Amino acid sequence: MPDVKPGQTWERRSTPGAPWRPVRVENVLRDNVELRYLDLPGAPELEQLFSGSRARMLSTQVSEHRPASYRFVAE
Repeated sequence: MPDVKPGQTWERRSTPGAPWRPVRVENVLRDNVELRYLDLPGAPELEQLFSGSRARMLSTQVSEHRPASYRFVAE
């Protein structure tokens, strides 16, 4: 499993069974990761960017309290 680094492309889904959405890692500071949705090119900046957890992105476990899942796509 790769480490989380700026410039990487990942996919995210908010709940089990939801479609995967492409995201790009913008910044990483310790466990805090700033991500950008790649499927919202015309949306305002605030709708494209969101924060996530590096530990959550690297986790393979699904939790009822934190159902979002991530999978690595490319450097």
